[in-house]
Amino acid sequence: ATGGRPNVPSNILGLAEAPYTTNLDLFNLQILPERMVVLGAGIVALEMAQAFAAFGSEVTVLQRSRLLSKGDGEAATVLKAALEEDGVTFLSGVEVGEVVTKSRGSRP
Repeated sequence: ATGGRPNVPSNILGLAEAPYTTNLDLFNLQILPERMVVLGAGIVALEMAQAFAAFGSEVTVLQRSRLLSKGDGEAATVLKAALEEDGVTFLSGVEVGEVVTKSRGSRP
């Protein structure tokens, strides 16, 4: 997705303080994250999900509506199936209200 700009929601409590990355700095990570949550299911978000699933991260995409909500529904269905085959998990109808950062090594 050439020229895609990150959209960091300002209405999610705790997100500004959380250690998040965007498409601008994601490929500069020095350590591969074991798990990754992607907020949104637009073109750039899906590109990042696919890449990190291929690298070996456990990736979950949280989406409010359907994939590529501004695009073709049939193409979105095919794309979702392909990404799921690559190991990406999708949670639909999700509204994120708050992000809580846990200490490294802690368990839920």
